[in-house]
Amino acid sequence: MDRLTIEYCGEYVPRELCSIDRLGGADDCDLCYEYCKATVEGNEDCKGCAINKCFNKLAEYEDFEEIFRSKMTDGACDFLKDKEEFAKWLDRNKWIAKKCDEYARAEEQGRLLELPCAVDSEVWYIDKYSDLYIEIVRGVVDGYLWHRSCGFSLDIVWDKPIMGHFGYKRRSMPFSEIGKTIFLSRESAEATLKQLEG
Repeated sequence: MDRLTIEYCGEYVPRELCSIDRLGGADDCDLCYEYCKATVEGNEDCKGCAINKCFNKLAEYEDFEEIFRSKMTDGACDFLKDKEEFAKWLDRNKWIAKKCDEYARAEEQGRLLELPCAVDSEVWYIDKYSDLYIEIVRGVVDGYLWHRSCGFSLDIVWDKPIMGHFGYKRRSMPFSEIGKTIFLSRESAEATLKQLEG
Protein backbone atom coordinates (compact mmCIF):
# COMPACT_ATOMS: atom_id res chain seq x y z
CA MET A 1 0.00 0.00 0.00
CA ASP A 2 1.30 3.47 -0.86
CA ARG A 3 1.74 5.80 2.11
CA LEU A 4 -0.95 8.43 2.55
CA THR A 5 1.22 10.52 4.89
CA ILE A 6 4.70 12.03 4.78
CA GLU A 7 6.86 13.78 7.36
CA TYR A 8 7.03 17.55 6.95
CA CYS A 9 8.60 19.90 9.54
CA GLY A 10 8.50 17.22 12.23
CA GLU A 11 4.82 16.33 11.70
CA TYR A 12 3.03 13.82 9.51
CA VAL A 13 0.77 15.44 6.90
CA PRO A 14 -1.27 14.12 3.93
CA ARG A 15 1.19 13.29 1.14
CA GLU A 16 -1.28 14.54 -1.47
CA LEU A 17 -0.93 18.09 -0.12
CA CYS A 18 2.85 18.15 -0.59
CA SER A 19 5.26 18.63 -3.42
CA ILE A 20 7.96 15.93 -3.33
CA ASP A 21 11.63 16.67 -3.83
CA ARG A 22 14.06 14.53 -5.83
CA LEU A 23 15.05 12.59 -2.68
CA GLY A 24 11.44 11.56 -2.01
CA GLY A 25 10.87 13.94 0.92
CA ALA A 26 8.29 16.71 1.28
CA ASP A 27 9.60 19.90 -0.32
CA ASP A 28 6.58 22.07 0.47
CA CYS A 29 3.11 21.43 1.81
CA ASP A 30 -0.29 23.16 1.85
CA LEU A 31 -1.74 23.57 5.31
CA CYS A 32 -5.03 21.82 6.04
CA TYR A 33 -7.04 25.05 6.23
CA GLU A 34 -5.57 26.16 2.86
CA TYR A 35 -6.59 22.91 1.23
CA CYS A 36 -9.92 22.06 2.87
CA LYS A 37 -12.62 22.00 0.17
CA ALA A 38 -15.37 22.54 2.72
CA THR A 39 -13.83 25.91 3.63
CA VAL A 40 -12.83 26.98 0.12
CA GLU A 41 -15.84 25.77 -1.83
CA GLY A 42 -18.49 25.82 0.88
CA ASN A 43 -18.85 22.09 0.35
CA GLU A 44 -19.48 20.08 3.51
CA ASP A 45 -18.92 16.71 1.84
CA CYS A 46 -15.44 15.41 2.78
CA LYS A 47 -15.56 12.39 0.47
CA GLY A 48 -12.40 12.10 -1.67
CA CYS A 49 -10.54 14.69 0.41
CA ALA A 50 -6.84 13.93 1.02
CA ILE A 51 -7.24 14.67 4.71
CA ASN A 52 -10.30 12.42 4.94
CA LYS A 53 -8.39 9.54 3.28
CA CYS A 54 -5.88 9.70 6.14
CA PHE A 55 -8.68 9.66 8.71
CA ASN A 56 -10.31 6.67 6.99
CA LYS A 57 -7.04 4.72 7.11
CA LEU A 58 -6.58 5.62 10.78
CA ALA A 59 -10.12 4.39 11.44
CA GLU A 60 -9.26 1.01 9.88
CA TYR A 61 -6.47 0.51 12.40
CA GLU A 62 -8.64 1.69 15.29
CA ASP A 63 -11.49 -0.59 14.19
CA PHE A 64 -9.08 -3.52 14.02
CA GLU A 65 -7.93 -2.91 17.60
CA GLU A 66 -11.53 -2.51 18.81
CA ILE A 67 -12.74 -5.66 17.03
CA PHE A 68 -9.77 -7.64 18.30
CA ARG A 69 -10.44 -6.58 21.89
CA SER A 70 -14.16 -7.36 21.61
CA LYS A 71 -13.46 -10.86 20.26
CA MET A 72 -11.21 -11.84 23.15
CA THR A 73 -13.11 -14.21 25.43
CA ASP A 74 -12.45 -15.16 29.04
CA GLY A 75 -9.54 -17.56 29.27
CA ALA A 76 -8.40 -16.83 25.70
CA CYS A 77 -5.37 -14.68 24.81
CA ASP A 78 -4.77 -13.84 28.49
CA PHE A 79 -1.47 -12.11 27.75
CA LEU A 80 -3.25 -9.72 25.36
CA LYS A 81 -5.65 -8.55 28.09
CA ASP A 82 -2.73 -6.82 29.75
CA LYS A 83 -2.38 -3.33 28.21
CA GLU A 84 1.42 -3.45 28.03
CA GLU A 85 1.43 -6.89 26.42
CA PHE A 86 -1.28 -5.81 23.98
CA ALA A 87 0.77 -2.74 23.04
CA LYS A 88 3.79 -5.01 22.40
CA TRP A 89 1.61 -7.27 20.25
CA LEU A 90 0.43 -4.30 18.18
CA ASP A 91 4.02 -3.06 17.77
CA ARG A 92 5.09 -6.50 16.52
CA ASN A 93 2.26 -6.57 14.02
CA LYS A 94 3.11 -3.04 12.82
CA TRP A 95 6.64 -4.34 12.20
CA ILE A 96 5.22 -7.30 10.23
CA ALA A 97 3.00 -4.95 8.20
CA LYS A 98 6.03 -2.73 7.48
CA LYS A 99 8.09 -5.75 6.36
CA CYS A 100 5.26 -6.96 4.11
CA ASP A 101 5.17 -3.50 2.52
CA GLU A 102 8.96 -3.58 1.99
CA TYR A 103 8.75 -7.04 0.40
CA ALA A 104 5.87 -5.92 -1.86
CA ARG A 105 7.91 -2.91 -3.05
CA ALA A 106 10.97 -5.11 -3.65
CA GLU A 107 8.85 -7.54 -5.67
CA GLU A 108 7.41 -4.71 -7.78
CA GLN A 109 10.96 -3.49 -8.52
CA GLY A 110 12.21 -7.00 -9.36
CA ARG A 111 14.55 -7.11 -6.32
CA LEU A 112 12.81 -9.89 -4.37
CA LEU A 113 14.24 -13.40 -4.66
CA GLU A 114 12.28 -16.34 -3.26
CA LEU A 115 14.69 -19.13 -2.33
CA PRO A 116 13.42 -22.65 -3.04
CA CYS A 117 14.87 -24.03 0.19
CA ALA A 118 17.01 -23.04 3.17
CA VAL A 119 20.72 -23.65 3.69
CA ASP A 120 21.28 -27.13 5.24
CA SER A 121 18.14 -28.49 3.52
CA GLU A 122 18.31 -31.98 2.09
CA VAL A 123 17.92 -32.36 -1.68
CA TRP A 124 17.93 -35.37 -3.98
CA TYR A 125 19.41 -35.75 -7.43
CA ILE A 126 18.68 -38.33 -10.10
CA ASP A 127 22.20 -39.26 -11.17
CA LYS A 128 21.96 -40.72 -14.66
CA TYR A 129 25.38 -41.62 -16.02
CA SER A 130 24.06 -44.05 -18.61
CA ASP A 131 21.06 -46.32 -19.14
CA LEU A 132 22.84 -48.86 -16.93
CA TYR A 133 23.64 -46.41 -14.12
CA ILE A 134 20.75 -44.45 -12.60
CA GLU A 135 20.38 -43.76 -8.88
CA ILE A 136 19.12 -41.15 -6.43
CA VAL A 137 21.85 -39.31 -4.53
CA ARG A 138 21.24 -37.25 -1.38
CA GLY A 139 22.86 -33.83 -0.92
CA VAL A 140 22.83 -30.90 1.47
CA VAL A 141 22.48 -27.26 0.38
CA ASP A 142 25.62 -25.41 1.48
CA GLY A 143 24.72 -22.00 0.02
CA TYR A 144 23.64 -20.09 -3.07
CA LEU A 145 25.61 -18.92 -6.08
CA TRP A 146 24.87 -16.56 -8.94
CA HIS A 147 26.21 -17.22 -12.42
CA ARG A 148 25.87 -14.71 -15.20
CA SER A 149 24.98 -17.44 -17.68
CA CYS A 150 22.43 -19.50 -15.72
CA GLY A 151 21.31 -17.21 -12.87
CA PHE A 152 20.95 -18.40 -9.27
CA SER A 153 22.14 -21.87 -8.28
CA LEU A 154 22.18 -24.11 -5.25
CA ASP A 155 25.67 -24.96 -3.99
CA ILE A 156 25.25 -28.61 -2.96
CA VAL A 157 27.54 -31.07 -1.19
CA TRP A 158 26.55 -34.62 -2.21
CA ASP A 159 26.90 -37.76 -0.10
CA LYS A 160 28.86 -39.39 -2.92
CA PRO A 161 30.47 -38.22 -6.18
CA ILE A 162 27.97 -37.44 -8.93
CA MET A 163 28.88 -39.67 -11.88
CA GLY A 164 26.72 -37.66 -14.28
CA HIS A 165 28.88 -34.62 -13.43
CA PHE A 166 32.40 -36.09 -13.80
CA GLY A 167 32.53 -37.47 -10.26
CA TYR A 168 32.25 -34.18 -8.38
CA LYS A 169 31.09 -34.36 -4.74
CA ARG A 170 30.30 -30.61 -4.61
CA ARG A 171 28.31 -29.21 -7.48
CA SER A 172 26.19 -26.12 -8.10
CA MET A 173 22.82 -26.68 -9.73
CA PRO A 174 20.64 -23.92 -11.23
CA PHE A 175 17.23 -23.25 -9.68
CA SER A 176 15.70 -24.22 -13.04
CA GLU A 177 16.72 -27.87 -12.43
CA ILE A 178 14.49 -28.15 -9.34
CA GLY A 179 11.67 -30.53 -10.20
CA LYS A 180 13.60 -31.89 -13.20
CA THR A 181 16.81 -33.46 -11.87
CA ILE A 182 16.94 -31.98 -8.34
CA PHE A 183 14.14 -32.59 -5.86
CA LEU A 184 13.30 -31.19 -2.44
CA SER A 185 11.96 -34.55 -1.21
CA ARG A 186 13.07 -38.13 -1.82
CA GLU A 187 9.47 -39.09 -2.67
CA SER A 188 9.42 -36.61 -5.58
CA ALA A 189 12.73 -37.95 -6.86
CA GLU A 190 11.51 -41.56 -6.66
CA ALA A 191 8.24 -40.69 -8.48
CA THR A 192 10.19 -39.02 -11.30
CA LEU A 193 12.63 -41.93 -11.48
CA LYS A 194 9.71 -44.38 -11.90
CA GLN A 195 8.43 -42.28 -14.79
CA LEU A 196 11.87 -42.33 -16.42
CA GLU A 197 12.17 -46.09 -15.99
CA GLY A 198 8.55 -46.71 -17.10
